[in-house]
Amino acid sequence: HRLNHIPGDGEASSDAAKACLKKLIDQEDKRKPLSDQKLSDHMVACGFTIARRTVAKYREELEYRELLGEKTIDMG
Repeated sequence: HRLNHIPGDGEASSDAAKACLKKLIDQEDKRKPLSDQKLSDHMVACGFTIARRTVAKYREELEYRELLGEKTIDMG
């Protein structure tokens, strides 16, 4: 994937892009979510040039993390 933002640490750039994407997803209308391409277009406002397929990948990762965070396992 290609990110154009913070020079240096690629992981930091990736984390910053995911944080921006999460903010956009949290603000979208859940009844009519933005397409990956629209999210990619909106990422420019955060200072990122990011491909649609990278948005799709990050969206999946963010949704997976949220599922893990919300899921509790009762072992007792």
